[in-house]
Amino acid sequence: MADLVSFDGPNKLIIVNDGENALNFDADIYSPWKRWVTEGNDGYLQAIRVVGGDPTISGNYLGSTFFLMNGWMIKPYEANHELTITGNFYGEGGYNPLQSTIGNYNVLVTRSVTNIIDLISINTGSGLTTEQALELTRILNNTNLIKAISL
Repeated sequence: MADLVSFDGPNKLIIVNDGENALNFDADIYSPWKRWVTEGNDGYLQAIRVVGGDPTISGNYLGSTFFLMNGWMIKPYEANHELTITGNFYGEGGYNPLQSTIGNYNVLVTRSVTNIIDLISINTGSGLTTEQALELTRILNNTNLIKAISL
């Protein structure tokens, strides 16, 4: 599966690919960025840091929150469109992590936040790996979020 974003290290940009209108920060930005760094791009300033995943109380974990840093920004593609980014993300220190298009386009960016606490209860007899259980929980959280938005 092709990435939904590309990375411009010299200009510190995360560029949304043409036609992509919905991104999950974790799966569509953070994970591809980690891979991009390991593919020979580790000479650029760090773009993202993440907090979360820490256990809180029985079966609960702190949800992920991402911080763009060192001036990195997300740039929508060049066209009139609406872009929805799901996930908790901010510019470190409070800067706006979204860059305008170069052309005179109207882009509406909607930020859909996720749970701060993720419930993960892994039944060791379920046959699921930890990664599978986490993905299942992520799907459940996204489904609940979609239901809440549609109300």
